[in-house]
Amino acid sequence: MKIRQFGLRLLGISALMVSGSLYAGQVSGMTTFTPGTTAYASEVNDNFTEHTTQINDNDTRITANATAIQTNATAIAEAGLVRWTTLNVSCPSSVSVTTTYTKIATIGSFTKAQDGTVLNVVFSGRLSVSTMTSTGVIFELRIDDTATTNGRIRGSVKTAEVGVSGVAVTMEGFFSGLSAGSHTVSMYARATSGGATGVQYDTGCWSTDSVIVKEFQ
Repeated sequence: MKIRQFGLRLLGISALMVSGSLYAGQVSGMTTFTPGTTAYASEVNDNFTEHTTQINDNDTRITANATAIQTNATAIAEAGLVRWTTLNVSCPSSVSVTTTYTKIATIGSFTKAQDGTVLNVVFSGRLSVSTMTSTGVIFELRIDDTATTNGRIRGSVKTAEVGVSGVAVTMEGFFSGLSAGSHTVSMYARATSGGATGVQYDTGCWSTDSVIVKEFQ
């Protein structure tokens, strides 16, 4: 399956996941009876009618939500999701870089189930640079220390963004042609010119960064 087709099918799944109502109907317009006063049959019947209406409405909503959940599960299966792995990113020691890509660290490892499948890899976290003598630093996510051949998976920190706060980024892309078995995910970086110091991800070591690897047929 082509990478473009994967993207379209994943968008379709996302749309399904947000479809349908998740809200329960609320009972309203009820008559409140006071002890010692007359309770008219019409008012009692109106209360029962309101309860019945909302109970039936909630049953309809629950049925619709159950159908949506089943539809989502079917859509994921049809998209060919084989497995997924979540890597909890731990902050590495910072590095200094030049215009040549330098490895910051190996983020973690995962097991690919099958040959011939495609991987969707997503990094979500913060990137930071302490100092630079260039216009920016480019970060690149790699598998087995090799960049993807399907476009690129990169993020950047520009001169104006230098500092300990870092920049929140999401880096996503696809890898193909990898065999079944164990593989590693790593982060590399380089300066656009000159050099940079204090190049790091998971800025502040808050352990909030993550990498998700999804394998598709």
